[in-house]
Amino acid sequence: MKLDLSIVIVSYNTRDMLRDCLRSIREQTRQASYEVVVVDNASADGSAAAVRAGFPSVRLIENSANAGFSGANNQAIPETSGRYLLLLNADTLILDGALDRMVRYLDEHPETGIAGAKMYDAGGRPWHYETWDVTPWRYLLGPWLLRRNGDRGTVEADWVCGACLMIRREVIDRIGLLDTFMFGEDWDWCYRARLAGWKVAHLGDARIVHYWGGSAGRAELSPGRLFVTRQSRIYYVRKHLGKWRATLFSLALVVEALARTPLLAARLAAGGPVERRLRLRGQIAGYRRLIWSLFRGALLEEDPRWWNYRA
Repeated sequence: MKLDLSIVIVSYNTRDMLRDCLRSIREQTRQASYEVVVVDNASADGSAAAVRAGFPSVRLIENSANAGFSGANNQAIPETSGRYLLLLNADTLILDGALDRMVRYLDEHPETGIAGAKMYDAGGRPWHYETWDVTPWRYLLGPWLLRRNGDRGTVEADWVCGACLMIRREVIDRIGLLDTFMFGEDWDWCYRARLAGWKVAHLGDARIVHYWGGSAGRAELSPGRLFVTRQSRIYYVRKHLGKWRATLFSLALVVEALARTPLLAARLAAGGPVERRLRLRGQIAGYRRLIWSLFRGALLEEDPRWWNYRA
């Protein structure tokens, strides 16, 4: 009998969160039949050993180098067999049978190709996040839009977050694997699914905790994270909407960078804890790099050294 669900988790130096995530899957998934594959991207914190010791039923793929999020997922997906595939971040916890609810929703809504979970922070507060297409105007109005309608219930969406994204096997067969450009893989996959005629849904009753940035969210990596996430937006717009719209979006990024840099500098001058100051310095450095790259016309030059830049 075919499994309902294949769960793929990419791990990079998130040992403790990964163990908690795997326990939550085991405790909170009672109805759907499933398998779990963990791809460890050459972690140095004993993540792979922790999986072998504590979760013998989990299939473990150990990479000798960091293949990135998309590369590692694409490595594992062909090795899975479930009717549905779940991309799940290691820095998440499953709540209230969320995966059972997602499987049930897709079973009951055959027109929906992709479903995403509702995300909460560690304090139980709902995240406010986008589920609408990226455009220059929506990007600049993002803070207002998030305050207005960022706390989503069960709605049809343009895209859902790849931290907990469930997709039908036949959708993957139709549109292919993930794009390998860092960040934005979820926007791209959802867009391609919609082009192929499938709906995308955000499920308000499928709840998870997402700690956000378990392996990439450390303060010292904030310059690279800020820069690469903006790269991914330009890449997505240029790939699907053309160079003219990508140019408009680049201008929106310049407006954002010029507006936010002085505000960040003022907050940095006000002092505060070391972690906060390190993060602020990193964000300022990221915006400086962004402006310089935009004016050079070299925003989409992929330089892996920049991702590891530390302020």
